[in-house]
Amino acid sequence: MANTSIADVLALLGGPGLEDVTSDARGRFRTFLCQPKWSPEDLRVWIDECMELACRAHSEYYFALQDLIVSIGIHLGFEVEFGAYTSTDPGWPIPYDGRWRAITGEDIVVEVKSSPWPLGCTNQLGSYMEEYRRGCPPQHPQVLGIYAIGTGDFSGLIDQIKGSDYRNRLKVISFHDLLRLYSLRNTLARQMPMERIYQVLQDLLMPLESVNVGSLVDIIQGVAGVSWHTPEEDAPAEPTRHWRRSELREFLDECQPNQLAMLLALATSQDQMAATELLRRMRVLAPSIPGLDARQAFSAKTIGGARSGLSKREQILDKDSVIESFNGQYCLREDYRQWVYEWLKCRGIVPISAELNLELDGLFAEAQCAGAAG
Repeated sequence: MANTSIADVLALLGGPGLEDVTSDARGRFRTFLCQPKWSPEDLRVWIDECMELACRAHSEYYFALQDLIVSIGIHLGFEVEFGAYTSTDPGWPIPYDGRWRAITGEDIVVEVKSSPWPLGCTNQLGSYMEEYRRGCPPQHPQVLGIYAIGTGDFSGLIDQIKGSDYRNRLKVISFHDLLRLYSLRNTLARQMPMERIYQVLQDLLMPLESVNVGSLVDIIQGVAGVSWHTPEEDAPAEPTRHWRRSELREFLDECQPNQLAMLLALATSQDQMAATELLRRMRVLAPSIPGLDARQAFSAKTIGGARSGLSKREQILDKDSVIESFNGQYCLREDYRQWVYEWLKCRGIVPISAELNLELDGLFAEAQCAGAAG
């Protein structure tokens, strides 16, 4: 049972709070919600509180409710991106409420509503999905949508979805049922590995091929914790150096400021980069790193020290290296790039976005021109 109310948490944020885009209140609140210690009952108490107190004069409870619902995705194994509070929220070209990325790569754009009425047209969420899809590479999996709704009669919304162009890509779920999925996760944890649980729960939120009864059997089988294996499949699994997402998050939580600066610099680019470019990015991003001295000097020794510290911990844990280097070029290992990216965003260290990358590229170009002129 939650002993601290959301009203207490918002009061601790101070000032205008969540609506103040110039402060770090949003990032701190979202980091608070991302903690794995919150139970379904904790979240239910806070959701009920927001539903009771939210009104036009207290919009901060609507904002808190939105983030609470989006944060449930973390407990279902999704990689979570928190969204905009309003359609005019600066820095959000697509003002969706949140986004969940499944283990299999699909993105679910989340729309949070306290009730199904008044809702408007489902084409708005559909347009967010299409706009987001246009910014993805051609090989990207599906972009789907889901309405997460408080209480009320969903029949009108369901009819809208059935008659829309997005009928095979939109779903509806109540806040109550989202929390039931979280509780189901905890129940299944006594029967099967967590990665398998996440896959089963995420399958429930994906479009279902209802013509093929086998797809229904797969889900029921997964929820029941029943499996059929060949003798070969029952053999003990070989030890692996591959990180699990939860393990990697715990590992990143222990990073020092210089290591965070290096990870953040690499996460702002899809490409490999030489040490000189890596150092320039680290200098530009240094103000975003908690605990990093503003007068910090960056050199090749900084990269070596940060990399060495990470490598020692990776070796102790017998895990893959998160950062790879080839012929003096550095990059995040492809297997873990997205997990590092989402971890940085969830911790509120910096809002990594296309706009930020353009800004960084511009600063680096200016620095290179200045160096050439000198």
